[in-house]
Amino acid sequence: MKTTTQLTLASVVALTGGLATQTANAQDAKKPDDAPKWKQNAALGLTLTKGNSDTALFTASYAGSKKWSNNEVSLGLNGGYGENDGTKNNEFVNGFGQYNWLFGKDNRWYGFGRVGALYDGIAKIDYRVTVAAGLGYYFLKEGVNDNKRFNLSAEVGPGYVIERVGGLNNDYATIYAAEKFTWKITDKSRLWQTLDFTPQLDDLENNVTDLEIGVASKITEAIDLRVVLTDTYRSRPAATFKHNDLKLVAGIGYTF
Repeated sequence: MKTTTQLTLASVVALTGGLATQTANAQDAKKPDDAPKWKQNAALGLTLTKGNSDTALFTASYAGSKKWSNNEVSLGLNGGYGENDGTKNNEFVNGFGQYNWLFGKDNRWYGFGRVGALYDGIAKIDYRVTVAAGLGYYFLKEGVNDNKRFNLSAEVGPGYVIERVGGLNNDYATIYAAEKFTWKITDKSRLWQTLDFTPQLDDLENNVTDLEIGVASKITEAIDLRVVLTDTYRSRPAATFKHNDLKLVAGIGYTF
């Protein structure tokens, strides 16, 4: 099942990247020196304890984005593995791909398409694939009205979930709603926050909420130190498992 999840994530990256390339602005193509470039970051985190208990948690992540005059694409991939006194207590992989088509005054409105996938061996989630599309709006946008530090957007639309949790297969229609915020605190530090909510359309008490808050500070032009908090709340987890899965990880990132 891990192989299935990895193939799904690879497909997300390939399909989203291809769509963004095909829709790139013709003007950008004529000016290769001025054409937008990928902004990419890879990060590693490692936590070790020795003494009364021996624990280890290793995490890795990738984030990439590219913006044209009327198009945006973003990709993300995260994974982790951990043990406590020789017993596995973390094993997860998740990723997403999203494409935005911008329109309206100052390109604040956008239509989006998104695919996300999750595997969590500890929470007994063999796979959870979410497909969604809808409409979004930038309340704050860099480059608009002398704003150079903030982005704040919200988006909503119909979606569909296919999952296998606790050995049980399920699929249902959902509503995907998300809010995203970034703040360039200084030229060397930034803060980001995302929140998304996916309830089952015909059973709103069955829902998943994902939260991420991170802060990073550069120590060189390419390397930063970061702390990231993630929390996933699942209203109906697999039997005997808790609703919340909270992680706080410190790590180092590399921008390229």
